[in-house]
Amino acid sequence: MGNKEDFYSKSQLERNMLQKLIKFSIENKLTIGILTVALIIW
Repeated sequence: MGNKEDFYSKSQLERNMLQKLIKFSIENKLTIGILTVALIIW
């Protein structure tokens, strides 16, 4: 029983980290895209 709860909390933690990583990478891509466009225009 305890193992199942540990596994659940661990999977929740990993999911949260994955969501943060995805959000971070999307924001980075946006930033890189904006910089690239700015360089092209400049």
